[in-house]
Amino acid sequence: MREISFKFYDKKTGKFLEECGMWWNYIEYLSPDEVIVCQFMDAKDKNGKDIFEGDIVKADCGYGHPKPQAVEFEDFIYWKGEACISDNIEVIGNIYENPELLEA
Repeated sequence: MREISFKFYDKKTGKFLEECGMWWNYIEYLSPDEVIVCQFMDAKDKNGKDIFEGDIVKADCGYGHPKPQAVEFEDFIYWKGEACISDNIEVIGNIYENPELLEA
């Protein structure tokens, strides 16, 4: 069964809020002007770190030096079907706190 989890980026503080197991109690009250909701992709990277929407990952599938990519839900569904997922993918940051990583 797919695990459903979220983390929340606070635009005012520029930091992620602590994860909350009771997100469904207040998610409808979150303003998109204040908070960005990032969904768990139901996968972990090669270091066991949870992968969320907005994370920046490097996926080394044997094609040379991988270019960092931002995780988006639609693309990640495809990646999960590929052999390189988990064993060769690494979260290196996120688009909110480390946008410069995408320029590498």
